Amino acid sequence: LRNQGHHVLRLVPLGERDSRQWARKLAWLNWSSGPSARDVLDFTTQLAVMIRAGISLRQALEGIAEQTRNVRFQTMLQNIKTDVESGQPFSAAIARYPRQFNAMYVNMVKASEMSGSFAQMLDRIAAFMLQQLETRKMVVSASIYPAIIAIMAISVTIFLLTFVLPRFAGVFQGKEDVLPWPTLFLMGLSGWMIEYWWLLLMATVVLMVLGVVAAKTATGRSAIDRGQLVAPLFQRMFRALYVSRSLQTMGELLNAGVPVLDSLHVTADITGNVHYRRMWLDVHASVRQGRKL
Repeated sequence: LRNQGHHVLRLVPLGERDSRQWARKLAWLNWSSGPSARDVLDFTTQLAVMIRAGISLRQALEGIAEQTRNVRFQTMLQNIKTDVESGQPFSAAIARYPRQFNAMYVNMVKASEMSGSFAQMLDRIAAFMLQQLETRKMVVSASIYPAIIAIMAISVTIFLLTFVLPRFAGVFQGKEDVLPWPTLFLMGLSGWMIEYWWLLLMATVVLMVLGVVAAKTATGRSAIDRGQLVAPLFQRMFRALYVSRSLQTMGELLNAGVPVLDSLHVTADITGNVHYRRMWLDVHASVRQGRKL
């Protein structure tokens, strides 16, 4: 083992092998989920510190992988280390995992590899990712209150129609001719919900499934993204989010030395909205034809 460059860290008696295998299976169950944005941010920060300290990229990747608790991310980092050892640049190795390392991350790393400012670029990427996480947290926080109010309003309405209103139905029985139409409508709706509640439940489930399926199609995704931009309560928030994300991304790429056309294309890919993506691709086509930005 020493001749191969390895060091023995722990020796386990043969009888304890089964218990350790069960422990590894439990660890896989606990950490089988994919790496989150916070995991990638921590990895970027740690890698920047180790590179700045003079540790080689291979050793840094190996050390971070050993400390990573997420099993999938650990395997991913080991594969990246193997690719780097085989001679691939780090930007090409992480490009194999676009869900964790998006186009902006890869292009900024590629620019730093050509300019020799790898550690500094990792610091800038980490700062940008942290800012994006904080922005996402603010958006989620701003959306929680309206969501809670909407859920409570729907729940109270269903409770009134299915439990409260039926108790007053006997009072109005035989007086339907003199009741106003809103009262008749509510009484009819209440009776329908009590009798066909299963149909309402099935319709809700079907609509949710159709929404998930539609989000995976181009037409459905376009309609959902358009709804975000015209929704009365959320349009200002989503428009500000997409504009700020686009400009921050393009600014970071240009400052990193990425060419303008590549920066525009990457910006279009990570906006998160198909309509803003189409807009940035139009800008990319215009600049490519010689027009000023």
